[in-house]
Amino acid sequence: CNLKFLLTDEMIQRAAAIFDLDEATLRKLHDMALLNTEYIRNAILIRDYEKLTKGLIYLAKDDQTYTFSEIKKAIAKKYHLSVAYVARQVVNTTRNENIFYCKECGTIMKEAEWKRTGGVCSDCYIAKMNV
Repeated sequence: CNLKFLLTDEMIQRAAAIFDLDEATLRKLHDMALLNTEYIRNAILIRDYEKLTKGLIYLAKDDQTYTFSEIKKAIAKKYHLSVAYVARQVVNTTRNENIFYCKECGTIMKEAEWKRTGGVCSDCYIAKMNV
């Protein structure tokens, strides 16, 4: 059991949807302190990141884009976390799932480009060049 973090009602609802569990059951387990709340919070955090970076197919029609820095700060503020913690969770997840996002603008990249440019897309990489 991980009591480092208590789940809010909204987080319990979202976790029930993410893990395809009954909300009442999840709420009861939370009340009994039988959940790894940090794992659940991180799963919600990653889902928020995917949503904001258009990482989920059903959001592909959304036309708003945000920079990686803006996304990190927004998620950190929402869940009262450090920006570094959010960045660490997101980078670890994108590497594990073989989905690579630009650290600056959040666009999806190929693994080879991500490795070659240090985690930024070609556009952001070019913007940093001193010509």
